[in-house]
Amino acid sequence: MKAFQTILIILFTINSSGQKKTFKWSDQTCEYESTYDVHKYTENQLKNCYSLTYNYTYQITQTPSVFEPEDLTSLNPDSLDREYNTKISQLQTLDLPKTAYWNELKKSIIIELEQTYQLSRIAYQGYINPVYLKNWHYNDACLKKHADALIAGKDNLLNDWYELTTILVKNNCCPERVWEKYEEQYKSANRSDYAKVDVTTFGWWNCAINHIERSDNKFDDTIKEQQFLKLFINTEKKDCDEP
Repeated sequence: MKAFQTILIILFTINSSGQKKTFKWSDQTCEYESTYDVHKYTENQLKNCYSLTYNYTYQITQTPSVFEPEDLTSLNPDSLDREYNTKISQLQTLDLPKTAYWNELKKSIIIELEQTYQLSRIAYQGYINPVYLKNWHYNDACLKKHADALIAGKDNLLNDWYELTTILVKNNCCPERVWEKYEEQYKSANRSDYAKVDVTTFGWWNCAINHIERSDNKFDDTIKEQQFLKLFINTEKKDCDEP
């Protein structure tokens, strides 16, 4: 009987060990090793949950970056299209644990990705022809003010540029430098180009991004991390950059 019990204990130990694997991951400061049950989750599912928890992977990075009139010549919306098509395809086919939380989080990130792409596409077009800025359909006085000024051009644009600069000055650490730059650009023969860039980038765009449905606003970072840790049997902190 004792021999039979011993065999059962050995088999149970082997079976339990075979159910567990280690998953290594990190956040912004530390590295971790977590143990998980292979009968509950796959390594790929855990990797996908990790990417959603910290959202390093599915954000649009190819937004238009225009700060000087010279930047307009290097606008490349094709890079935005490629990034979006790749990331939306990955998100839509993401293998996740069959729970409401992870699937709702994925849906939220998809919405943010789609909206950021749509906004960026409009902005790329708007830098060339400001009429396209009207395609960002929101009833927003800020958006209308800047879009109307950009479309009208001439004195309307220059006046809006001045008003925008007075606002930027209030929120800047070096207001004197902001005014110096503005006055220097205003005296330039290309002042309309400078006005177009500033009003689109610092006026219209900054108003437009407020309408993006941010996933982080719906899903608290702390709760996301707690849900991620719940996937594991235990987690050990291995190394940290903290002093």
